Amino acid sequence: MIRALTTVAFLSLACALLLWAVNAATANPIAEARQRAMQGSLAMLAPRTALLSAAELQQWPLRLCDGVTLVRATGRGYGGAIELALALTPANAEPTISNLQVLRHSETPGIGDFIAEQHSERWLARFIKQTPSTLRVRSEQLDAVSGATITVAAIRKTLIQAL
Repeated sequence: MIRALTTVAFLSLACALLLWAVNAATANPIAEARQRAMQGSLAMLAPRTALLSAAELQQWPLRLCDGVTLVRATGRGYGGAIELALALTPANAEPTISNLQVLRHSETPGIGDFIAEQHSERWLARFIKQTPSTLRVRSEQLDAVSGATITVAAIRKTLIQAL
């Protein structure tokens, strides 16, 4: 019995050490890959962000010289957090969405993950040129994805809060 417990304890310690070593070896490459993905998303959002350093990209909101402000917003969808980046332009008294990207999400594959798939650009385009007041008024026109009502509502609510 003691021999079995010793063996289990030794194997547990060996597994813990192996997990720690893998985590230590992959932490930097994962962080670098996330940074590159963020820069790529932001470059699609506003091409001038490609000129910003990694340190500058950590300071949100980002105010660009052409009057565009990049804002990061997080909302709660059905599967967890939905992180968005928005390019806002000043228009009259209200900011207007000029572009947006989904940075991260945890939505259900095949149902709510449409927000980050390749065809999502067409769906997300309905939010372009929207202001806080038009998002509140036109909410019934934006709920157009069967089975993903919570995801759609979360994106709309996140956009309203970000604006």
